[in-house]
Amino acid sequence: MSTNQLSYVSYDQQSLPQQLNNLLLQSNTWQDILTSSTGEIMINWWVYIANMILYYVERTAEEMYIGTAQKKSSVLNLVSLLGYQPYRNVSAIGSMNFTLAAPHATSIFIPAQTSILSIGGYYYQVSQACVLLAGQTTIAVPIIQGQWFSNTYTSNGNANQIYSINNTFVENSNLTVVVNGVTWSPVTTFIGATPTSQLYKLISNIDGTLTIEFGNGVFGAIPTNGQTIVISFLQSDGNAGNIFGAGVTLTLQSTLYDATSAAVTGVTVTNSTTLIGGADAETTDQIKINGPQVFSTGQRAITKADFKAILNNYPGIVTSNVWGENDLTPPNYSAFNTIFVSTVLQNWQLPDSNFNTTLGTFLYNYSSLCVKYNF
Repeated sequence: MSTNQLSYVSYDQQSLPQQLNNLLLQSNTWQDILTSSTGEIMINWWVYIANMILYYVERTAEEMYIGTAQKKSSVLNLVSLLGYQPYRNVSAIGSMNFTLAAPHATSIFIPAQTSILSIGGYYYQVSQACVLLAGQTTIAVPIIQGQWFSNTYTSNGNANQIYSINNTFVENSNLTVVVNGVTWSPVTTFIGATPTSQLYKLISNIDGTLTIEFGNGVFGAIPTNGQTIVISFLQSDGNAGNIFGAGVTLTLQSTLYDATSAAVTGVTVTNSTTLIGGADAETTDQIKINGPQVFSTGQRAITKADFKAILNNYPGIVTSNVWGENDLTPPNYSAFNTIFVSTVLQNWQLPDSNFNTTLGTFLYNYSSLCVKYNF
């Protein structure tokens, strides 16, 4: 670089004073370069100000690009331009056996949200109501990890009502909004909504909390003044809620009743399968990687890169691979349109059949209708 101009990328407090002195010495009017001189003091004062200004200019520029951004708020704002919604805590799923020592005379009801507590202090909930029929001693019940909470509000009838959930551990998808007994549907935007559309917008805040927003009566309906609004959500422990071994005995927290409304005792609960799939909320570094990769798929799974981007973004999956009939040695054309999927979960666990079934259902939302999956 010529000595008659400054390098604005070398702005540390050692190189910048030297650059300034070299530039000023080219003028016959400047010879004040002694460390203790007034001129050198003025140069160092200017260097200090310039150093701070250039630092903030550079940091601002870095926050504008997802590859160099450091602040979580910047990363979230950038991936929102891609339509990418980072996932929050995700709950483990599986099944548990409810067992009686002896057959019961009447059927026993196991409602949804029946609560179970593990030895480690993690809560699990029945995800689908079941009935243990009279004469049976055991039944496998679907389970999801977490603890249910409900907040109740009264609508004031205003447009764009906002309600906050000040909980950073809300599960990724298990949240319901019920207005006067009617369940409303979540959307990412009110564009296209009608004045009677029973919708709400779920907003993820920078601090990890959530905001529920209703419509304005033009785009999306307004809950009528005095109506009861119940917001229910599952608080998840994410990765910590996984149970990687079967046969663990847990404690039934809720009381079960039979067909005569009598309380039932002596019910033993053990997990008949592993409970896996639980994952912690995406970190800033994960969002920076996953957001652009998922965006590049165009919301469809066609190429190997598409599948791997979608799979590696799936909660609980650490790494994955996919291949087709042409990738086999020798090629197996009897497996035409079959996609072979291999995944490894957190803690180096292998997925079970329940996890693969759920994953297959998820993948069909992105892939062609004619494909088959082999896990």
